[in-house]
Amino acid sequence: WTEILSIFISVFGIDFDYVIIPDCRFLDEIEWMAGRFPDVIACRVERPNFDNGLPEEQKNHISETDLDYYDFEKIIINNNGSLDDLRSQVHYFVKWVLL
Repeated sequence: WTEILSIFISVFGIDFDYVIIPDCRFLDEIEWMAGRFPDVIACRVERPNFDNGLPEEQKNHISETDLDYYDFEKIIINNNGSLDDLRSQVHYFVKWVLL
């Protein structure tokens, strides 16, 4: 999917100032985009003490763990409050990116 997405961005990217990819689960997805586009910024949203209901086997699947040790350049949004708190943090992050 990263190849398809990078083609889409290459073709339609002139129409957009920014492209937000809301979910990457694998290191190679981030590396693929960073190798093709100059300003890739990755951030992580963490939700401490949240049980997503997945069985242990799925919680340990590579799609859930591959980015656990990725250096997100210290850009981590801590989702430990209300939905409005999360929106505020995301809004702050987007404003920071636009600077």
